[in-house]
Amino acid sequence: YQISENGSPLCIGGGVEIHKEGTNVDKANKEVTWTVSFVVPATGLDEAVVTDTYPMQWINNEQIFEKVKEGTVTVTGLESGEDWNTAYNSDKAVITFTQNGQPGLRGTGTARTITVTLKTEISSTWVEASKTASYLTDHTNQVELYYGDVITASATVKIAANEVKKSSTATSTRTEGDVE
Repeated sequence: YQISENGSPLCIGGGVEIHKEGTNVDKANKEVTWTVSFVVPATGLDEAVVTDTYPMQWINNEQIFEKVKEGTVTVTGLESGEDWNTAYNSDKAVITFTQNGQPGLRGTGTARTITVTLKTEISSTWVEASKTASYLTDHTNQVELYYGDVITASATVKIAANEVKKSSTATSTRTEGDVE
C-alpha cells in the first residue's frame, strides 16, 4: 500500500491503482454514497471487473447486508466505445467493463482514472443495534478490481443512531402579596 496526496490509502499493482471512499452519509434518505476509483495504465486492461462487497454485519444471528440501491451506479472516465454493466447479487454488485463489446478497457497512451459511484441502503436494524453495541457504528465497504490480477481497497463510515433526549424541569411560582 501507498498513501496518496490527500492521505488516503492506495493499493497499487502493475501500474493499476484502486481507491475506495465513503463520500456521503445521508441519514434522511437512508443511504451511503461510495466512490471507487481505479487507474487504467497507458496500455489499457485486458479485463476490468469491479466487485463491490456490501457492508455486512451479523445481528441477532442474522446476516444484515446494506445492498446497492439499483439504478444508483454511475461511471465516469470511459472512452468512446467503452461500456459497463452491473449484476446485483445477494452480497455484492459486479461491474464489468467492455470495449467495443469485448472485455477490458483500451489503452490511450496515458494513464487515466475510472470512477464508479454507488449508493447503499442504510439498514435500520443495524443502526438500531448500534444503540447498545458501539462497534456496530462501523459500516465497511470492500471493493476488488480483477484485471488478470486482483487488487483490493476498503472504506469505513460511522453511522450511529440519532438519539434525541428530552428532559424537562418543573418550576412553579407562587405569589404572596407583592413578592414572588
